Amino acid sequence: NYDQVIAANQYLTGNQTIVGDGNLQPWNIKRGVTIFGRAGTFEGWLDRYYNIFLDGNTTGINYSGSYTNYVNIGSTISFATNSDQPSRKGVAFNSPVSFSSYGKLYVRYSCNVSLTVGVVRQGADYGSWEVSTSNSYSIDSNTREVALDIFDIGRQPTVFIGTSGYSGGYSATIYRIILGRPV
Repeated sequence: NYDQVIAANQYLTGNQTIVGDGNLQPWNIKRGVTIFGRAGTFEGWLDRYYNIFLDGNTTGINYSGSYTNYVNIGSTISFATNSDQPSRKGVAFNSPVSFSSYGKLYVRYSCNVSLTVGVVRQGADYGSWEVSTSNSYSIDSNTREVALDIFDIGRQPTVFIGTSGYSGGYSATIYRIILGRPV
């Protein structure tokens, strides 16, 4: 219930119930402020996009090859699966990323097998998804992009990007990892 009661003698002769808006979103309310029972996550205006990784720019973020032996970071992030690791292969951020005030996580890639983009609680196992998807759309004949909905994640989670295949011989190249805010 998001309704709020205003006490009497405040320009009213009796109590008045102001109907709350159940669609009011946390990213539209300043952090530290609560309106109709909703705590805000907004921390100020941001650029429309925040480039976590774009054509070799890795400023501020640490990466590791947590689930593969073959990770290369240059103008792209590339990795290959191998049969020595009997699980999904990919990269996970060493440092959590603040999603506050952002609504989408975009990952552009090419891969010869299905790729999963997921968000996990910091310190959790990579399969313990809070939100994840393998659904993507085509950019061109070799490139795909995932747009992961992250509106409901206000703290700093860890991002995992990896293959859905479990055997050796698969490879992936990541071109960009970008946070986008609502318009």
